Amino acid sequence: MKTSKIDLPLILSMVLVAGAGSVFAEDQDAPEPDQGYVPCPGFQGGFQKLIGVTGGYIIGYIPCVLIIGLLLKLSGKKFMLPLAMVAGTVVLYLFGTVWFLVLTGKALKYALAVCVVPFLAGDCIKIAAVTALTVIVKPRLDKILARQEA
Repeated sequence: MKTSKIDLPLILSMVLVAGAGSVFAEDQDAPEPDQGYVPCPGFQGGFQKLIGVTGGYIIGYIPCVLIIGLLLKLSGKKFMLPLAMVAGTVVLYLFGTVWFLVLTGKALKYALAVCVVPFLAGDCIKIAAVTALTVIVKPRLDKILARQEA
């Protein structure tokens, strides 16, 4: 019997993006570039990756985090946290998949099969983990930031 092995990378940059969108959604401003740099483990390969078939996903992180933050800021409800992350992820998939289609000329069914479907379960787990972490960390971060402003 022949088995096939599919190697799927565990991309933790989505955790950073969803976390940033959920933490900076309210009154705080996102860190400015001069306040420090957090390396993004998913962005390896430099400019060639950015203009390659996966570049749309890398660029898609920008609207992804904006959508998450905007939805959370507008709603102000904690139950919106996972829903906002799902919406952001849909936007991320949209950017990446369209970019992939344009560069490869492949069919939509193929693009979804290789670019979206294999990552759905992992992204659901990451959304659940970031939701749980945000609920725990955000109130503490708010207290720390309030002390610094005083």
